[in-house]
Amino acid sequence: MLAAAAGLTAASLAHGADWRVDPTMEVGVMSDSNLRLTEGADRVDVAGGFANAQLEFRAATPLALFSFTPRLEVTHFPKAGDRDEDYVNGGARALWMRRWRTGLSRMQAEFDDSATVSGNRARPSPEDGELGNPDDPADSGSLVTDNRMRTISLRESLRFDLAERDALEVSAGYLDRKFDEQSVLDDVSFTALNGNLGWMRQLRERASLGLRLRAMRFDPELIPLTTTSVGLEGEWRYRVSERVQSYVRAGASRTRYKASTGPEPDAETAFVGGVGGSWQLRMSQVFLDATRSIDPNSSGVTVARTQLRLRLDRDFSPRARGSLAVRVIDDDGPAGFNERRYGVASVGAEWRFTQAWSLVGRYDYTWQNYRLTPGSASSNAVRLSVSWQPRREARNDASLFE
Repeated sequence: MLAAAAGLTAASLAHGADWRVDPTMEVGVMSDSNLRLTEGADRVDVAGGFANAQLEFRAATPLALFSFTPRLEVTHFPKAGDRDEDYVNGGARALWMRRWRTGLSRMQAEFDDSATVSGNRARPSPEDGELGNPDDPADSGSLVTDNRMRTISLRESLRFDLAERDALEVSAGYLDRKFDEQSVLDDVSFTALNGNLGWMRQLRERASLGLRLRAMRFDPELIPLTTTSVGLEGEWRYRVSERVQSYVRAGASRTRYKASTGPEPDAETAFVGGVGGSWQLRMSQVFLDATRSIDPNSSGVTVARTQLRLRLDRDFSPRARGSLAVRVIDDDGPAGFNERRYGVASVGAEWRFTQAWSLVGRYDYTWQNYRLTPGSASSNAVRLSVSWQPRREARNDASLFE
């Protein structure tokens, strides 16, 4: 379905578009001291090889951009006791951006078929992460069970310029996740619908102020509890350029529960908001963002997620660069929810020995703790790989942690 939609969109851009095909391949070795973040002595310590590849088809005109990117990731752990930990992940993403005289739109569709050991955990944000809008994977952090998940997500965002200083912003999203095997509070299939309606006012050349109404409906399969959240928030944004911007957001969200059987949890009101900034200098890039939001979750309930994202990228020379990425998550839910604390920190380095070939190294430290479960879990992971990207530009700030 995603490929068919991509084909129709591509056909509409065929005439007059600048087409480009951009392949990327990476092959390397990896080790992880606790692949499934198991609490206690029963850890899965693996070492082996991995490979991933993606092929981006990209078309651009002065007023439109379209890309379609299928991807594949494979691991192999040669030790006999680790063969069951091998996994193959695949998926595809389509992006269509359009601009006209009084507005713009962005449509994104994505399909992912992954093992839960990689798909049901949060990673450090990619380099193109958006301020105030984390790329949340709706993860519950449940990695112990050998399971698979398939996710379909659709998102359409529209902006209409009503006057010289006023704009209307509208967006809608659909998220559907299915697990091969379901488990309450761990791996629960669900469908989530959400929508936003906002108004933005340009106060000065660089500053704007806005109000936004958010709504979400969350419907899990295994748990007879439907959740509806409605919130209102205000936002101030300061934007010097595409490279330097910051924002402050604050509001409240009201969450109501409807149970088909059994008792219903009391309605809750929670603070939502965020503050952050992004600065891209000549040789460095800094990204810092703290948010609190009401999000769907694979545990089968919506959670109030507080998280901090930090990323530092530094070019030491035209051939060498280093990166540091940190992500900290605090999940809280309705009565009976097993509150979760999660953090991941990554340090990476890259050396480009030709225009297309690079040597990449990365170290990850991951920590996780559930309030109702004794103890905590942590892991140390190392990757060393060779990357090939023949169409890569002379300067590319893409993150090592995508």
